[in-house]
Amino acid sequence: AEVVLSLKTIPSEGPLKPTLFLEPRGGYPHVGERLVLLRPTGAEVFGSEEFEQRAEGFREPGKNAAVYRIGGESCITGPIARFNAAYGFLREETRELLESLGWRPPLRDVRQSIVARIAEIYDALLVLRDFLAEYKKPAQTGVYAAATASPRSRSACTSVVEAPRGVLYHKYVVNEELRVVEAKIVTPTQINIAGVEEIAREALSGAGPLSEGDLRRAAEALVRSIDPCLSCSVPVPYTHL
Repeated sequence: AEVVLSLKTIPSEGPLKPTLFLEPRGGYPHVGERLVLLRPTGAEVFGSEEFEQRAEGFREPGKNAAVYRIGGESCITGPIARFNAAYGFLREETRELLESLGWRPPLRDVRQSIVARIAEIYDALLVLRDFLAEYKKPAQTGVYAAATASPRSRSACTSVVEAPRGVLYHKYVVNEELRVVEAKIVTPTQINIAGVEEIAREALSGAGPLSEGDLRRAAEALVRSIDPCLSCSVPVPYTHL
Protein backbone atom coordinates (compact mmCIF):
# COMPACT_ATOMS: atom_id res chain seq x y z
CA ALA A 1 0.00 0.00 0.00
CA GLU A 2 2.76 2.45 0.91
CA VAL A 3 4.68 1.76 -2.31
CA VAL A 4 1.69 2.34 -4.61
CA LEU A 5 0.18 5.23 -2.70
CA SER A 6 3.56 6.99 -2.73
CA LEU A 7 3.75 6.98 -6.53
CA LYS A 8 3.81 10.44 -8.06
CA THR A 9 2.75 9.19 -11.48
CA ILE A 10 -0.91 8.42 -10.73
CA PRO A 11 -2.92 10.81 -12.96
CA SER A 12 -5.07 13.33 -11.13
CA GLU A 13 -7.07 15.41 -13.59
CA GLY A 14 -8.62 13.05 -16.11
CA PRO A 15 -12.26 12.69 -17.15
CA LEU A 16 -14.74 11.30 -14.65
CA LYS A 17 -18.31 10.31 -15.46
CA PRO A 18 -21.37 10.33 -13.19
CA THR A 19 -20.98 7.58 -10.58
CA LEU A 20 -23.37 4.86 -9.41
CA PHE A 21 -23.16 3.28 -5.96
CA LEU A 22 -25.25 1.89 -3.12
CA GLU A 23 -26.47 4.49 -0.67
CA PRO A 24 -24.17 4.45 2.38
CA ARG A 25 -26.41 3.93 5.39
CA GLY A 26 -24.47 3.58 8.62
CA GLY A 27 -21.42 1.96 7.04
CA TYR A 28 -19.31 1.43 3.95
CA PRO A 29 -21.72 0.25 1.20
CA HIS A 30 -21.79 -3.49 0.52
CA VAL A 31 -25.46 -4.53 0.56
CA GLY A 32 -28.44 -2.22 0.41
CA GLU A 33 -31.80 -1.36 -1.09
CA ARG A 34 -31.20 2.09 -2.59
CA LEU A 35 -28.90 3.32 -5.32
CA VAL A 36 -27.38 6.75 -5.83
CA LEU A 37 -26.56 8.22 -9.24
CA LEU A 38 -24.25 11.16 -8.55
CA ARG A 39 -23.91 13.81 -11.26
CA PRO A 40 -22.11 17.17 -11.07
CA THR A 41 -25.58 18.75 -10.85
CA GLY A 42 -26.74 16.62 -7.91
CA ALA A 43 -27.70 13.16 -6.70
CA GLU A 44 -30.61 10.95 -7.73
CA VAL A 45 -31.65 8.20 -5.30
CA PHE A 46 -33.84 5.23 -6.27
CA GLY A 47 -34.67 1.74 -5.05
CA SER A 48 -33.54 -1.55 -6.56
CA GLU A 49 -37.09 -2.19 -7.75
CA GLU A 50 -36.76 0.89 -9.99
CA PHE A 51 -33.46 -0.18 -11.53
CA GLU A 52 -34.91 -1.55 -14.77
CA GLN A 53 -37.04 1.57 -15.23
CA ARG A 54 -33.95 3.79 -15.07
CA ALA A 55 -31.31 1.52 -16.56
CA GLU A 56 -31.63 1.02 -20.30
CA GLY A 57 -29.87 -1.92 -21.91
CA PHE A 58 -28.69 -1.54 -25.50
CA ARG A 59 -27.38 -4.16 -27.88
CA GLU A 60 -24.37 -2.80 -29.74
CA PRO A 61 -22.38 -4.33 -32.62
CA GLY A 62 -19.38 -6.34 -31.48
CA LYS A 63 -20.65 -6.88 -27.92
CA ASN A 64 -22.17 -10.10 -26.63
CA ALA A 65 -23.87 -8.50 -23.61
CA ALA A 66 -26.21 -5.55 -23.35
CA VAL A 67 -24.60 -2.20 -22.51
CA TYR A 68 -26.43 -0.21 -19.85
CA ARG A 69 -26.90 3.52 -19.43
CA ILE A 70 -28.66 5.05 -16.45
CA GLY A 71 -31.15 7.71 -17.43
CA GLY A 72 -29.73 7.65 -20.95
CA GLU A 73 -26.15 8.48 -19.96
CA SER A 74 -23.05 6.49 -19.19
CA CYS A 75 -21.71 6.26 -15.65
CA ILE A 76 -18.96 4.59 -13.66
CA THR A 77 -19.51 2.18 -10.78
CA GLY A 78 -16.93 0.57 -8.51
CA PRO A 79 -14.25 1.53 -5.98
CA ILE A 80 -13.85 5.16 -6.99
CA ALA A 81 -17.60 5.75 -6.64
CA ARG A 82 -17.75 4.07 -3.21
CA PHE A 83 -14.58 5.80 -1.96
CA ASN A 84 -15.79 9.28 -2.85
CA ALA A 85 -19.23 8.67 -1.33
CA ALA A 86 -18.36 6.75 1.83
CA TYR A 87 -14.78 7.63 2.76
CA GLY A 88 -15.88 8.56 6.29
CA PHE A 89 -17.03 4.98 6.91
CA LEU A 90 -13.56 3.50 6.35
CA ARG A 91 -11.74 2.66 9.57
CA GLU A 92 -9.69 5.38 11.18
CA GLU A 93 -6.52 3.33 10.70
CA THR A 94 -7.21 3.13 6.95
CA ARG A 95 -7.89 6.86 6.68
CA GLU A 96 -4.75 7.69 8.63
CA LEU A 97 -2.63 5.65 6.21
CA LEU A 98 -4.19 7.31 3.17
CA GLU A 99 -3.92 10.82 4.52
CA SER A 100 -0.32 10.31 5.66
CA LEU A 101 0.50 9.69 2.00
CA GLY A 102 -1.54 12.61 0.70
CA TRP A 103 -4.79 10.94 -0.36
CA ARG A 104 -8.25 12.22 0.46
CA PRO A 105 -11.55 12.27 -1.42
CA PRO A 106 -12.67 13.15 -3.93
CA LEU A 107 -10.65 11.17 -6.43
CA ARG A 108 -10.96 13.03 -9.74
CA ASP A 109 -9.51 10.63 -12.29
CA VAL A 110 -10.64 7.09 -13.05
CA ARG A 111 -7.00 6.02 -13.06
CA GLN A 112 -6.95 6.85 -9.35
CA SER A 113 -9.19 3.82 -8.77
CA ILE A 114 -6.05 2.00 -7.58
CA VAL A 115 -6.11 4.28 -4.52
CA ALA A 116 -9.70 3.30 -3.72
CA ARG A 117 -8.97 -0.40 -4.30
CA ILE A 118 -6.02 -0.33 -1.91
CA ALA A 119 -8.10 1.51 0.69
CA GLU A 120 -10.88 -1.10 0.46
CA ILE A 121 -8.51 -4.08 0.62
CA TYR A 122 -6.60 -2.59 3.55
CA ASP A 123 -9.88 -1.87 5.36
CA ALA A 124 -11.14 -5.41 4.71
CA LEU A 125 -7.94 -6.87 6.17
CA LEU A 126 -8.46 -4.81 9.31
CA VAL A 127 -12.00 -6.14 9.62
CA LEU A 128 -10.74 -9.70 9.15
CA ARG A 129 -7.96 -9.16 11.69
CA ASP A 130 -10.43 -8.01 14.35
CA PHE A 131 -12.91 -10.77 13.50
CA LEU A 132 -10.27 -13.46 13.94
CA ALA A 133 -8.99 -11.88 17.16
CA GLU A 134 -12.47 -11.93 18.67
CA TYR A 135 -13.72 -15.16 17.08
CA LYS A 136 -15.60 -17.67 19.19
CA LYS A 137 -16.92 -20.89 17.76
CA PRO A 138 -20.72 -20.77 17.68
CA ALA A 139 -22.67 -23.47 19.45
CA GLN A 140 -24.81 -23.95 16.35
CA THR A 141 -23.15 -23.82 12.94
CA GLY A 142 -26.16 -23.85 10.64
CA VAL A 143 -29.92 -23.54 10.48
CA TYR A 144 -31.93 -25.50 7.94
CA ALA A 145 -35.66 -25.22 7.44
CA ALA A 146 -38.08 -26.44 4.81
CA ALA A 147 -40.12 -23.91 2.90
CA THR A 148 -43.55 -23.76 4.51
CA ALA A 149 -45.26 -21.02 2.52
CA SER A 150 -45.99 -20.49 -1.15
CA PRO A 151 -46.86 -17.25 -2.89
CA ARG A 152 -50.35 -17.16 -4.35
CA SER A 153 -49.00 -15.99 -7.68
CA ARG A 154 -45.72 -15.16 -9.34
CA SER A 155 -43.56 -12.93 -7.19
CA ALA A 156 -40.54 -10.87 -8.22
CA CYS A 157 -37.68 -9.89 -5.97
CA THR A 158 -34.78 -7.58 -6.73
CA SER A 159 -31.50 -6.92 -4.98
CA VAL A 160 -28.36 -4.85 -5.44
CA VAL A 161 -24.95 -5.43 -3.92
CA GLU A 162 -21.53 -3.82 -4.31
CA ALA A 163 -19.28 -6.34 -6.02
CA PRO A 164 -15.57 -5.37 -6.04
CA ARG A 165 -15.98 -3.71 -9.46
CA GLY A 166 -19.31 -2.03 -8.73
CA VAL A 167 -23.08 -2.34 -8.52
CA LEU A 168 -24.43 -5.82 -9.27
CA TYR A 169 -28.18 -6.12 -9.89
CA HIS A 170 -30.23 -9.32 -9.50
CA LYS A 171 -33.88 -9.98 -10.24
CA TYR A 172 -35.68 -13.29 -9.74
CA VAL A 173 -39.27 -14.27 -10.39
CA VAL A 174 -40.66 -17.31 -8.56
CA ASN A 175 -43.88 -19.17 -9.24
CA GLU A 176 -46.42 -20.71 -6.88
CA GLU A 177 -44.12 -23.70 -6.33
CA LEU A 178 -41.23 -21.43 -5.33
CA ARG A 179 -39.34 -22.28 -8.50
CA VAL A 180 -37.36 -19.59 -10.25
CA VAL A 181 -39.01 -19.03 -13.61
CA GLU A 182 -37.17 -15.87 -14.61
CA ALA A 183 -33.76 -14.49 -13.69
CA LYS A 184 -31.87 -11.37 -14.73
CA ILE A 185 -28.41 -10.20 -13.73
CA VAL A 186 -26.81 -6.90 -14.72
CA THR A 187 -23.09 -6.93 -14.01
CA PRO A 188 -20.88 -3.94 -13.16
CA THR A 189 -19.07 -4.38 -16.49
CA GLN A 190 -22.33 -3.88 -18.40
CA ILE A 191 -22.77 -0.59 -16.52
CA ASN A 192 -19.14 0.47 -16.89
CA ILE A 193 -18.44 -0.35 -20.53
CA ALA A 194 -20.15 2.70 -22.07
CA GLY A 195 -18.24 4.98 -19.71
CA VAL A 196 -14.99 3.13 -20.41
CA GLU A 197 -15.32 3.72 -24.14
CA GLU A 198 -16.33 7.36 -23.82
CA ILE A 199 -13.54 8.18 -21.35
CA ALA A 200 -11.00 6.42 -23.57
CA ARG A 201 -12.10 8.41 -26.61
CA GLU A 202 -12.02 11.70 -24.69
CA ALA A 203 -8.64 11.03 -23.09
CA LEU A 204 -6.89 9.67 -26.16
CA SER A 205 -8.30 12.15 -28.67
CA GLY A 206 -6.57 14.98 -26.83
CA ALA A 207 -3.29 13.16 -26.27
CA GLY A 208 -1.72 14.06 -29.62
CA PRO A 209 -0.19 11.60 -32.11
CA LEU A 210 0.49 8.22 -30.49
CA SER A 211 2.16 5.10 -31.79
CA GLU A 212 0.09 1.93 -31.85
CA GLY A 213 1.98 0.65 -28.80
CA ASP A 214 1.44 3.86 -26.82
CA LEU A 215 -2.23 3.92 -27.82
CA ARG A 216 -2.67 0.34 -26.64
CA ARG A 217 -0.94 0.97 -23.32
CA ALA A 218 -2.94 4.13 -22.64
CA ALA A 219 -6.24 2.40 -23.46
CA GLU A 220 -5.32 -0.64 -21.36
CA ALA A 221 -4.51 1.59 -18.38
CA LEU A 222 -7.94 3.20 -18.59
CA VAL A 223 -9.76 -0.12 -19.01
CA ARG A 224 -7.93 -1.78 -16.12
CA SER A 225 -8.42 1.21 -13.85
CA ILE A 226 -12.17 1.12 -14.29
CA ASP A 227 -12.88 -2.59 -14.76
CA PRO A 228 -9.90 -4.97 -14.45
CA CYS A 229 -12.14 -8.01 -14.94
CA LEU A 230 -12.90 -6.82 -18.46
CA SER A 231 -9.26 -6.62 -19.48
CA CYS A 232 -8.56 -10.12 -18.13
CA SER A 233 -11.51 -11.85 -19.76
CA VAL A 234 -11.93 -10.16 -23.13
CA PRO A 235 -9.41 -9.43 -25.91
CA VAL A 236 -10.39 -5.83 -26.65
CA PRO A 237 -9.58 -4.36 -30.08
CA TYR A 238 -8.39 -0.77 -29.67
CA THR A 239 -8.27 0.23 -33.32
CA HIS A 240 -11.80 1.68 -33.17
CA LEU A 241 -10.74 4.16 -30.48
